[in-house]
Amino acid sequence: MPKLVCTTCQTELKPSHNGTLVIEMASFGPYKVWYADCWKCPGCGYEVSAGFAEQPLRQDHYAADFPEWLETTKAHNDHIVYDFEEPQT
Repeated sequence: MPKLVCTTCQTELKPSHNGTLVIEMASFGPYKVWYADCWKCPGCGYEVSAGFAEQPLRQDHYAADFPEWLETTKAHNDHIVYDFEEPQT
């Protein structure tokens, strides 16, 4: 994994949460689900998700059981990040 440095505080980011659930979103809703790690700047609190698994946890958003599986998986994870196609303002 590459070294991560905050450009504001000029200090190395530290691991803050391993096994973060990252939900990749498309225009129609959840698309893929990944595990990744979150890193946080000890100065300003900036956080980034990095170190994604080689394969998504699930990518069959079209499967009939996907919505129920996703809700159950979200309920069992204490750190969830959404990855949208466009910036959310």
